[in-house]
Amino acid sequence: MEKNGRISTALVDVLDFSPDSFQCLNSASRRLNWALKDPTLPIHPVLTYIPFLGVREPEYFPRNVNELYALKASPKDGQVDKLLYLARFYGIAVQQHLFANEHTSDKRTLVSREEIIEKLEVILAINHDNFRRGIFFADILSMILPLLGSEDLKSCRLVCKAWIPEINRVLFSTFICHSQAMNVQAWLDAGFWYNVREIHADDSNAETGLFETLKSALSMTRSISVKRASVQCHCCKSPPYTGFWEAENSIFWIVLRAISLNSMADLQKLSLATTIHDTRLALHLPDIQEFLHKKLEGLRELVISGSIGDELPNFLSKCTSLNTLYLRVDSFEDLDKICMPNLRELRLLIRNCDQHFEHFLNRHATLQCLVVSVIRWKPRFESFTQLYGKRYDLCAFSNAHTNPWEFEFPPQRPVRRVS
Repeated sequence: MEKNGRISTALVDVLDFSPDSFQCLNSASRRLNWALKDPTLPIHPVLTYIPFLGVREPEYFPRNVNELYALKASPKDGQVDKLLYLARFYGIAVQQHLFANEHTSDKRTLVSREEIIEKLEVILAINHDNFRRGIFFADILSMILPLLGSEDLKSCRLVCKAWIPEINRVLFSTFICHSQAMNVQAWLDAGFWYNVREIHADDSNAETGLFETLKSALSMTRSISVKRASVQCHCCKSPPYTGFWEAENSIFWIVLRAISLNSMADLQKLSLATTIHDTRLALHLPDIQEFLHKKLEGLRELVISGSIGDELPNFLSKCTSLNTLYLRVDSFEDLDKICMPNLRELRLLIRNCDQHFEHFLNRHATLQCLVVSVIRWKPRFESFTQLYGKRYDLCAFSNAHTNPWEFEFPPQRPVRRVS
């Protein structure tokens, strides 16, 4: 049935079936499916009849409603193949390019995963309202689990087997990349890599074989974020100080190179600084821009500190889809021509608020959240919070003692409306 993690397109012949008995069997299957209220009970497949070939049944079919709905959200290639197989078997027009996020000039009907599931519900006569309670609980579970620590998540795995896929998605969503390739291979062998959405790496020296293993692992990833962080362990050795940092030998650099070679993966978030004062990668922005050129166009969030000359303006000009920007600069004088049409949130440490900063804000009318810390603080800046607060939903100005990257707004009280 399932070969090498992928579903074959072969069909199984069901012999000795007349068209009448075929219709009766499908009617009985639909009645049983319609009456289901427990998402763990088995669902019955609907057969298809092809003239001169007879009655056919799908080679793969989900065991229950939970498995059917899991096909909608699962990023695994095997799950995608199963959903595509069911769509083709029941005659639902779909393109495999849709799941790979590739541009295609094919003008056939595009159908999303949600639409495929909806059409399968109609074909199989599954009453979605019967499972609202279970789906609602799954939504609540998906909101609670990210708030728990790793130890609590491990304990929750022992409570209910049905929770394990959702817990794995949260527990193994972040991969801390070490210098040894065996760590990546261990996650691949255990099947945890399908859950990875973010990679943390530091400036330690990478061992031989890490690049090839990472490149192989990232080939099955469709969306990824990279954060430069401090990874403290015994296996990763920091490079000796020689007066100049050789970025090309670091684990972080190896991760970026591996992502750049994966044409299928979208880079969602990129953090180039461990702290707001970390300007180590400012010298290497042209190199990063060179091999991440195509990835920068789809970047949603960027964390960067410091710049030299025109390197930062050239880098930001490629980030046309940027929504959130964590930035430290001395002045916006070099950014006079930069315009990011989708920018929603700006968290900034700046030396002084001058006319160039004001011009930058005027060019970005889409901003909704503005957090600014000024190094050369002046008393007149105290009124900026109220002044700009009328323009933005969330706004805060302060001196350099407040870290704008870590600043959190106090929770807003819900407005009670009297009817």
